[in-house]
Amino acid sequence: MPLEPARISALALGQLAAWEVIARSWPVYADEPCMRCVSCHMAVYRTHDDTGTAYQYSPDSILALTVAHLRQAHTELDPDRG
Repeated sequence: MPLEPARISALALGQLAAWEVIARSWPVYADEPCMRCVSCHMAVYRTHDDTGTAYQYSPDSILALTVAHLRQAHTELDPDRG
């Protein structure tokens, strides 16, 4: 009997959507070679590598990186804590 492909639960999708709402408007600032969180000043993502080659991110990738940062560094924002 073949295994079914893995699926993300409705609960997990809802949690991700709630974090994405926060992440879409989360402020960051440029501090080469990174974009940093205005709140904690940690790097959210790099803008280029050590040789100066720029990274190209899609909007969805930037959103995912911002969500990852928020979930790791700003757990107090967890929408499920409310």
